[in-house]
Amino acid sequence: MKKLIFSYSLFIIALLGFKTPSIAQDYSPKEMAKHQEKVAKSAAKKSILLSLDTIFSSGNPYAILKSTKSNNYLMAKDYKLSTLSGIEVVDIVYACVTDNKCYYSFNFFETMQKAELQYDISVNIPKIIVENNLVNDSSLSETNKNRFIMKYPPTISTSQNGRVVRLENPNSPNISYETVDRNRNAMVQQFGTELKQDFVLIGTIKVSTSAAEGKIVKVIEFYHPTGIKIAQATQEKTASNNYQIITLKDNKLHTQTISFIGKEAEEIAYYLSKLFYM
Repeated sequence: MKKLIFSYSLFIIALLGFKTPSIAQDYSPKEMAKHQEKVAKSAAKKSILLSLDTIFSSGNPYAILKSTKSNNYLMAKDYKLSTLSGIEVVDIVYACVTDNKCYYSFNFFETMQKAELQYDISVNIPKIIVENNLVNDSSLSETNKNRFIMKYPPTISTSQNGRVVRLENPNSPNISYETVDRNRNAMVQQFGTELKQDFVLIGTIKVSTSAAEGKIVKVIEFYHPTGIKIAQATQEKTASNNYQIITLKDNKLHTQTISFIGKEAEEIAYYLSKLFYM
């Protein structure tokens, strides 16, 4: 009788881990039994758990975290974080600046802001999400997101890697120019060749293609409103989300991972804006 009551309790806990009981039907009885056992242990130990794409904290469902294999790193995973109501709020991408220095980039959809957390084998993404209280039932916590970005600023991707690339004829290296005053936390928007942030023109772009190792890659050039060339971003390989960026102000190389195809210029411009290159 006690065993029957315990099994029933586990079943109820499992159903509470999903938005609707029908979702539980997507899994086999064996998967559900293992899931029920894990959730029960999470509740008993007041621990953080990821099971069947759901993060649990002390046995209670906290958020949805779906993992996918990374296109660039076979042993690592990328993640998409959603609220329990199914709203995607963060794209978590694994990337490297060198063979020995890798990180997770937390890309926040609505504000186009990002945080970067250095990777090591002890990194526990579900635990980091819960301990920093990034989401509630239906939305991203704006205050906790800002605290998270302050705690993990996007500085790792700016580290120079071993594949140093220089422009053949840099446009006035070590140039100086003044940037436009505006809210740098605002989203960057592209209007034709113009880039605006906080409804202010911050620069223009020129998009072209180039042959690299027998493959065609995208090249985006960024210009100050006065016409001075600010930076050049080159796609690492065909269909890659990674871009190498050379900033002409100081002739440094940066690596940036793009979250949304078709928004490359806006995301890179936002990155350049945050570092006061634009």
